[in-house]
Amino acid sequence: ARQTMDREIIKQMEQNPELRRDSAQLSQPLHPEVMSLLKQGDLSGALLKFAGNMTGRNARIARALASALKGVKVEVVDNLRNDKNEGLAGDFDRASNTVRLDMNTGLNVHTLIHEVVHALTVNTLSNKSHPLTKRLNDIFNAVKGQLDTAYGTQSLEEFVSEAMSNPEFQAKLAGMYTDAKPISALKQFFHAVGNLVRNVLGMDPTALGSALEIGRAHV
Repeated sequence: ARQTMDREIIKQMEQNPELRRDSAQLSQPLHPEVMSLLKQGDLSGALLKFAGNMTGRNARIARALASALKGVKVEVVDNLRNDKNEGLAGDFDRASNTVRLDMNTGLNVHTLIHEVVHALTVNTLSNKSHPLTKRLNDIFNAVKGQLDTAYGTQSLEEFVSEAMSNPEFQAKLAGMYTDAKPISALKQFFHAVGNLVRNVLGMDPTALGSALEIGRAHV
């Protein structure tokens, strides 16, 4: 699930030649000082320190996220597991507004970026007039009657959490199409979240049609 989201963000970035160099930085390990701040529960400080170790747009997005995610907490957890007792590298707990990272498998760039984007997405949903909220609500309403599980169908927030982190739920969305579009619900979802990231970066959104090209290679 995390690799799918990371690839989507990286692909969105690589559409701009200026960002190709920056995308390579995402494979780097977290700086020890960033890990230390995360362990201290200082998410904004960790993102700002992360920004200080990056260049270009990666530094900009980290700084923007540090500002946008004020009030979001972070915990580094030993042996992080979900309600199915499956090991996790990271997750976002919307009830406590907390990014949680596993001590052994979650202190890396991919997990940190994925979970802070997850937190940003869920927190954006509180603004009912935000374009992302409206777009994700459209997708949710179009597919919830087709889903054969209670998980992800009770609310938009639950739908987003499942779509961000549950591979089985993602597989279901990958086989669903809405409004006669040749783009799956999963690709539409990641495209919408990708545009939220582009907004944080100060970039213009991409058209929905571009998700077709992105999705062919990655979903």
